[in-house]
Amino acid sequence: MASALSPTRRWAAFTARRTIERDVVWTRDGKAWSFDSEQGLQNFAASARDPNAKATDWFKLGDVRGEIAKAASTVEAEYLCDYAYHAQMEPLNTVAAVAASGDAAEVWCGTQSQTIALEATADALKLDRSKVKLHDMLLGGGFGRRGPRDMDYLVDAVLLSKAVAKPVKSM
Repeated sequence: MASALSPTRRWAAFTARRTIERDVVWTRDGKAWSFDSEQGLQNFAASARDPNAKATDWFKLGDVRGEIAKAASTVEAEYLCDYAYHAQMEPLNTVAAVAASGDAAEVWCGTQSQTIALEATADALKLDRSKVKLHDMLLGGGFGRRGPRDMDYLVDAVLLSKAVAKPVKSM
């Protein structure tokens, strides 16, 4: 068997890449493409300043709003810092192996949402979740990018594996 770095596999990958670049139209419609850090900070600050903004009380002790209304004086302050992009250092990657019959799949990926990774795979392949096996890999730091909204990297690998009837590694 040829090694992963053999010239045969390398040139096959280059050819596939050129074909994809020629034949596939990629879109930039994900939320991150249009995100404006300055506007995001302004929106967050405006939301934090709004006393009527709906919030979830994860822990409540006493009546803060009532007590503030009775206070003799209050102090308001606003602290801002530069936006820091909390991105993972490693690429979003997945190894997917869909059975040749299409009735089962195994997936190897690092994710912060194992249940949703199983659901996304099952939905993409129109399988029962019990037919999907997830091998959860350690990841270097997802910082929210490997979370429930971000299963595109996993779904791409699964659909490619089904299409070529072989295991696929996507990066």
